[in-house]
Amino acid sequence: MDKSIRKSNIELLKIIAMVIICFSHVINPIVYSLGLGNDFSLNPINWIFSFIKNSGWLGDFIFITCSCYFLYEYRKISWKKMILYYLSTYFELIFFWIICTICGATITKELTIKTFTSFILTEHWFVLVYIGFLACVPLLNLIVDKLNRKQHFIINIITLVITTILQVLILFGVLPFEADYKFTAFIFLFFIISYGRKYGNYLFMKEHDTKTNLIVAILSIVGWYGFIALFNCIGINSPEMFSSSLNIVYFYSPIFYFLSISLFLLFKDLKVKDSKAINFISSLSLLFYVGHQNEFTKFFADQPLFDFASSHTSGPILGILFVAGLVRFIFGIVVATIAYFVIQKPISILLNRIINSKK
Repeated sequence: MDKSIRKSNIELLKIIAMVIICFSHVINPIVYSLGLGNDFSLNPINWIFSFIKNSGWLGDFIFITCSCYFLYEYRKISWKKMILYYLSTYFELIFFWIICTICGATITKELTIKTFTSFILTEHWFVLVYIGFLACVPLLNLIVDKLNRKQHFIINIITLVITTILQVLILFGVLPFEADYKFTAFIFLFFIISYGRKYGNYLFMKEHDTKTNLIVAILSIVGWYGFIALFNCIGINSPEMFSSSLNIVYFYSPIFYFLSISLFLLFKDLKVKDSKAINFISSLSLLFYVGHQNEFTKFFADQPLFDFASSHTSGPILGILFVAGLVRFIFGIVVATIAYFVIQKPISILLNRIINSKK
């Protein structure tokens, strides 16, 4: 996004989304490995674990919700932006593959192939889905421009229904790839946010209505845990059912949509002084996504953290996992910053020169 349209209050929420995604990725394998958070008992520690380790999807939706607010202004496909994002994240992986090789990390043939084909396949699907979403935004805005209020509202409901159907089909294995669902979820969020940009209403939430938006956020979290209690009461708490019940409760519920939108509206009204630091960290989001979650950052950051957590299971495990997530986040920001100056910025300069030479 252009620097001219960045708003630090919304960029701050995007950073929080990055933190949520990071904590989910780093805590999830540790929690499963240590056998924590795998029951629906009234143990509050387990409930906290169960929220954190599945909240990566919430982070994705918050990020897209914030992006949609700005993308409503886009009426032309930004080929430069799409190419820049693709090349930057692709060469980021290759760059750190080279670094790991130099540092003596164990690099298998399988890992090498995985690195060089990561964006031909779906290793980092979020980047591909986001780039594809950017390509669709001008068309989506063209549709939005031609809709009246009633038609737009109907589209909101239709896309919500389609997204929910896809969620169920993926849940039961009819569709193999969850990115299909994410793409339709992004489109649904775009229609909701564009509706809000035009009319000030986001379903039953409104701009500047702090009380209602806060209530929706709180009820979303309460309702989310209410589903946990419901599944516990009807006995769906066995290891065999654990994964499926989590899919129903956490991943494929409109609750995350409502929570994302309500948080977005709350932060939109926050008075945050324009900050270059906040805007810069937020601009690293895609580089961070790839940089904090790949085989090489797992080697350098995750294994030491896992070993530390495993050897301190009798201690304050929640605090230990919080430190682990924080370390991983800082590590990801450092990696993304290096990738920005070494890879993305030079690619951006090169693309600008190519574009200017053709004018």
